[in-house]
Amino acid sequence: MTARALALALLLATDALGALRFQIPEGFQDLSPGAPDSAFAGLPEAVVAEARSGKYVAFGMDMRELDGFGENFNAILQSGALRVDEDFASGHKATLQTEYPKMLGGSVAILEHGIARLGGVPVLRTVYDVQNPNLPMRQMQYLVPGGNDGWAILTYTATPETFDRYLPIFEASAAATQGAHEAKLFDVGRVGMGALYGAGIGLVVGVIAQLAKKRKKAAKTAPRRMPARSARPVARR
Repeated sequence: MTARALALALLLATDALGALRFQIPEGFQDLSPGAPDSAFAGLPEAVVAEARSGKYVAFGMDMRELDGFGENFNAILQSGALRVDEDFASGHKATLQTEYPKMLGGSVAILEHGIARLGGVPVLRTVYDVQNPNLPMRQMQYLVPGGNDGWAILTYTATPETFDRYLPIFEASAAATQGAHEAKLFDVGRVGMGALYGAGIGLVVGVIAQLAKKRKKAAKTAPRRMPARSARPVARR
């Protein structure tokens, strides 16, 4: 079976989890399952290994930057039902404050946290700073229900300095998510939710750290080049 056939099989498999489908942010290198070997040419081994680890159904990174940081996106699927309401949002906020720092190596400052909508479906959206002294980051995360059988975690990562520039394409990527459905049940469980939500974050941190080290020398004399400012995009239908 070819790599593309495997990718198609993976996409079809998401039908059992609410047919959730995701879009790589515009301009990012698509390193999702099924990406050709050429997409990984010249990348650090840690990035290749992580992208092909089987943890993610979508994985992308901006390889254009020379600032010593690889802004990135990943999506992972979880089984079980997720219903997003105010009670859930409150519990998640407490989890984020207590559990995320353990996985990310630094305290977490919540900048935005609340219920948003994707395609009319309630989702949880949060933006927070990871105050890691060696690798400060700003992340945006969406928790997206996919009906009674599964849900998704979308994680977008940049630095505090570049995040606002990337926000329009991050939001456009999230808005293009297909297959979100409200769950009638709720069986994801409260125990261990911090690890569940952080599954798409902790490992990516290590990957970005390695990438940053390899690109610092190139950043010393290279000018910054970031996406142009644009109006907030709307979801593609």
